[in-house]
Amino acid sequence: MKLPVLNELDCPTKSKADIEKKITSPKKKLPPKKQPKPLDLPPCVNPGNPVFSCMLDPPTLQTCTTLSKPQMIMYKTTSGGYGEITPIPPFLPCNFFPKSNTFTNHLKLTGMFQNNYLNTVLDRGRVIDFPNFQHTL
Repeated sequence: MKLPVLNELDCPTKSKADIEKKITSPKKKLPPKKQPKPLDLPPCVNPGNPVFSCMLDPPTLQTCTTLSKPQMIMYKTTSGGYGEITPIPPFLPCNFFPKSNTFTNHLKLTGMFQNNYLNTVLDRGRVIDFPNFQHTL
């Protein structure tokens, strides 16, 4: 059973002049202090990709450990520092080729033999391996 919907036009206590005045009157704007401000969103690099859509500004990307001096982490390429920082979405690979199988074709040609594999684990140091040394200098 559907209930009838009542609105201002269905109300018998209002005159037609009141209803027409209400319909044709311009809407009042809020005073400038009460109008909502637009949100300041970060600039989006690729609005179609939800993972990489709003990336961080590269000059603000710094290492945040208390034991080392701040470094720019965008272009860190030394082997000594490899694995120090946990991967975060802006630094993960951006290219994926599901139809061409570029990565798989390379593995078919070269093969995967001992000590030739994809490293996905963070390098562990003496401080991480032994909990007793975590809070010492």
